[in-house]
Amino acid sequence: MNAGDYHHLSLLKKGRQQGLRYFMQRHMRALTYFAQNLVNDTAVAEEIVQDCFVKVWESRERFVSIENIKAFLYIATRNACINHLNASATKRQAQSEELSEGLPIPDNDILTRMIHAETITRIHAELDRLPPQQATVFRLSYFEGFTTDEICRTLGISNNAVFLARSRATQALRLIFKGKGLPYLLFIFFIF
Repeated sequence: MNAGDYHHLSLLKKGRQQGLRYFMQRHMRALTYFAQNLVNDTAVAEEIVQDCFVKVWESRERFVSIENIKAFLYIATRNACINHLNASATKRQAQSEELSEGLPIPDNDILTRMIHAETITRIHAELDRLPPQQATVFRLSYFEGFTTDEICRTLGISNNAVFLARSRATQALRLIFKGKGLPYLLFIFFIF
């Protein structure tokens, strides 16, 4: 650790933003690269790293060395990335379960694969009858795997608009397929 490091550590501990800026300039690029390799999304990685620097600022009095700060930043970044990935996986799983509720899961059985393909085709056909924004949001979310933020950027709409369009499309499809007796048809296919 050089004299400049001690000086900036002292500034940070005293609550001077100059100290924080020094550590951000020193570690931001490496931490963002590290996070991006974990989450595969540059915008999310940048947000995670920025949040970690906020945590450094909030805990500034407890750091005794440059190594403490660096270790803290890497551990906090790693943990935040893991939390993000777990939350994303849980959300995708919930969305997938919601979409596939009542649908067969494809396996090696040819008949099951055929039913699955026909069901997906029917879903696409019914989506064409929904309002365009609902259908687009549903397709991007469930078939393309876009996140809410990606849909917002792609369509230029707010998070609330995405959630509303997705839930309305899902509800409409449930009513349509309930009215067409789809679970009954799938049961008949499985019997034969």
